[in-house]
Amino acid sequence: MQTVEALKLVAMLVAAYPSWKPTEETQRLYAGFLEQVDYDAAREVLREIIESPREFVPPVGLIISRARERMRIAERDRQLAVPRKYVLGEVGTIRKVDDTWLTQRAICASNNRASQRKS
Repeated sequence: MQTVEALKLVAMLVAAYPSWKPTEETQRLYAGFLEQVDYDAAREVLREIIESPREFVPPVGLIISRARERMRIAERDRQLAVPRKYVLGEVGTIRKVDDTWLTQRAICASNNRASQRKS
């Protein structure tokens, strides 16, 4: 995350907790730690914290650990994602040919005798 983005998140905390009057040094400290994580993950964590009945500003370590957990889950989900095999609209054109499921496009493009068969 960029420094500017981290400072936006700190400003979000200052606005959400009006009784918190951090010094410039404290704001830089929070921003420095927040730069270590993804902006979107940290922003979502802050939104959850702000929406909770929490009365005081959360420690920066709590924000960082929750953001890292979100990032870890997002990376795991990305790695486990199964790539889509079919173009939208092809789902209804899937056929079984010689014990293999094929889309209509694959059947038409093949030189297989089974592609000449009627459904």
